[in-house]
Formats: sequence, structure tokens, C-alpha cells
Amino acid sequence: MTNRFSLALALLALPFNMPDAGTHSLKNMAAMSQNNNSSVFPVQSRPYGLSYGDWSALWWYWAFSLPNDHTPLFGTADCSANQIGPVWFLPGAPAGEPGPRQNCTVPPGRSLFVALINAECSNLEGSGNTEGQLRGCADSIGTLIDPNSLKASLDGEPIIGLSHFQVESPLFFFGPLPHNNLITYFCVDQGEGCPEAPAGSIGYSVGVGVYLMFQPLPVGTHTLYFHAEIPAANYIIDTTYHLTVSPHAQ
Repeated sequence: MTNRFSLALALLALPFNMPDAGTHSLKNMAAMSQNNNSSVFPVQSRPYGLSYGDWSALWWYWAFSLPNDHTPLFGTADCSANQIGPVWFLPGAPAGEPGPRQNCTVPPGRSLFVALINAECSNLEGSGNTEGQLRGCADSIGTLIDPNSLKASLDGEPIIGLSHFQVESPLFFFGPLPHNNLITYFCVDQGEGCPEAPAGSIGYSVGVGVYLMFQPLPVGTHTLYFHAEIPAANYIIDTTYHLTVSPHAQ
């Protein structure tokens, strides 16, 4: 799984001009100095050399790599499941439904890339077969996210301007899918128009959502809260994470 993730990261980065570490650091420091959200990388920045849109594609690649009975998305696995590298991915949970475990222990030096609310449109779900079709689907979903519903705070400090953190991903590939995968879950209530994807399937998709990339947090305990809504679908995300940054975490 690690090799597949590393390959996805490398392939996703290929079309982009990657800044050297010094330039990247200076640009981020300048951007952060002009931003009130000191705990969050600005949406226009390129944390670790990738844009927010690129990281959103990798968020989905991570989510698709896990079976439904062993994933933080449904609270069936610890938040550390399949997390590698300098960035850990965190999902939200629909209000009133089983979701990600509220307690999450993170090693020091990790950034958290958090999906406040997100969706994707893939060929495996019948959302289209071309990038244009898939992006049109993502565009439509993006317009349904209520910007006035967006709330987030870290340790009680509100994060402002959340509507500006809504991004679309580039076209990305995912898979091979595990058994009991996320596409199967998405298709449960969609009838015959949504074909289920057997284990080993490979698909391609465009995602849309509101994301935050947090700077590595200090060792200790932290509370992350976020809320988001798609009123047309009566879809509400309301999630609180009790985070522990521990040098003993793996």
C-alpha cells in the first residue's frame, strides 16, 4: 500500500513545476504572515510542493485505498490507518451518523489535511467518462455547498474565510480498489444506474470540497471542530476531533 501511495504522489506531481525547498519555505512564510489563520496553510500556497487541489486528489486516493470495515471514514479503524509521509488525512462525519473516531493520536511534525465537506465524481459511479463530464458533475456539487454554513476552529480559535478553501482536484486515478470498497458504499442507494466496483477495479475521478491543511501542531492535546452543509441534500457534517500529538505515536 505504501508503494502504491508513493507512486500516486509521484504521478500527481509530474505536471507541476516543483519549487525547491528554500523557495517553498520562503513563499509559505510570506503568505502566512499575511493570513489571520496562522495554524493553516493559505489555500493559494503549495504545502510540501503540492496545491490544495493536488492534496484533495490524494485525500481521495487514501480514502479509496481502505475497505469500509477498516477505515477512519466510518469509525471502523483508527485515524492512523494507511497514513504515511508528512501529511495525514482526516475525514468528517455526517451529523448523527457513525463516523471518524473522535480521538486521534498523531506523531509530531505531521500536517493534517482535513476535509470539512467533500464529494467526487468518478467513471465507476456512472458520473461520466471524460474529464469534462466528471468536472461538470463536480462543479454542480460544489455549487450546492452552503458557504454560510462553514465553521471551523482549532483549540477554540475560529478559522476565517472558509469559503475560499473550496477547491477542485485535477483528474486523478485511484485503485486497485479493495473488497468492500467506498464505491460499493456510494452505490448502495443509487440503484441500477450505479454499478458496483469489484475488488481490483481502477477508476478516475474529479473531486470538489472544502479542505484545510494545518501546520504541524505542537506536542500536546488539541481540539478541532468543523461544520458544513449541503442543504439541498439535507447533508450536514459536524465533527469534533480530540487530537493528541505524541512523540510516542507511530
